[in-house]
Amino acid sequence: MENLLDYIVSETWAFMVVFIGLCLVPTLMIIKRPFKNFILARTTQITVSVLAFAAMMYLLMSDHGYAYTFVNALTNGKELCLVEKHYQGDGDGGSYEEYRLYVLDFETGKRKVRMNVETSDMLCVTENSVFFYEYSGTVWGAVEYSLEDGSELKKLNPEEGFEKFPEFKSGIMDMNRQSGNDRFKNEAWLTITSKDGHFYCYNLLTEELLPQQYPSSQSAAGFKMDEYELRYKDPADGKEWYFAFENATGEIERLFFRNKNYDTQNFEGDFLEPEFVAYNAQHRCFVIRHYETLEKKTALFSAVSFDLKPLWRTDQRKMAVTDRIEEDPEAGLAFAYMDKLILSFGGTVVCMNIADGNVIWKTTL
Repeated sequence: MENLLDYIVSETWAFMVVFIGLCLVPTLMIIKRPFKNFILARTTQITVSVLAFAAMMYLLMSDHGYAYTFVNALTNGKELCLVEKHYQGDGDGGSYEEYRLYVLDFETGKRKVRMNVETSDMLCVTENSVFFYEYSGTVWGAVEYSLEDGSELKKLNPEEGFEKFPEFKSGIMDMNRQSGNDRFKNEAWLTITSKDGHFYCYNLLTEELLPQQYPSSQSAAGFKMDEYELRYKDPADGKEWYFAFENATGEIERLFFRNKNYDTQNFEGDFLEPEFVAYNAQHRCFVIRHYETLEKKTALFSAVSFDLKPLWRTDQRKMAVTDRIEEDPEAGLAFAYMDKLILSFGGTVVCMNIADGNVIWKTTL
């Protein structure tokens, strides 16, 4: 039934057929009385008209419909949680943004849960639940939902959820959050100020309360990546090497490597609108997303080894990526977990092997 409702809401011709049918049935009931008894006829006509109107408004304002684009993703290694920005009708000819949570089996891509959420601010994914930062009644706080059925498990905010901690016997004055979700890292904390003036930091994954204002900063050593460069700082000597892009000609850029001694080596090949999207230290490689044209209608993905050797290259067409709305959906999320590369294109999600570029599973939501 849910798939049928998704189809009706998303396909214009199907929606118009249902819309015409919902208008036609009460009209025919009014033109031709179904019963000779006046009261029974009027009651039937009013009931059918109200039900048709209710059905029409439900289709206009329901949360059904195909996935449009994903804006956030995290995984615990067993489930993949995706947040979709969805457009829902307001019943007055317009629409507004809503967010929906999809929970997929990480090994197969099979959908387990779909539900509406208040915000896209997904904090972290535990073994059995997912946390969002939401406005609950009068305060902001973390809300935990089950990965099995989407039911609400608990709330953690200044008004409830911390009763077992004697540190908050005076109450909570202020609460905020810190999360690694912008880097697709599954880590999150609540930063809390108690009414007696003390600072605390609560780890949502370990449920540990620490007497400090902010989470402990990560070591400056190791790998760091953003869309512009992939950098490594050796903890032994504190020196760095990195990969980055520089302008070649026009909007074309080339990839280069600079070692600890500042010697530079260039990669043989150019990229249009390139960005680093993933790396794997075990396989000593990284993945670049780039495009055929400046219109960015077709995304290409190139894997390069740490010694600047090309490993594999693919694109949307080779992966036969389409969704239920467009033939060439726009490239969205891209990140790695262990040896898997997760990509989204409109409402389609693809899981690939980062070592060889082979598609493990693909699902259209």
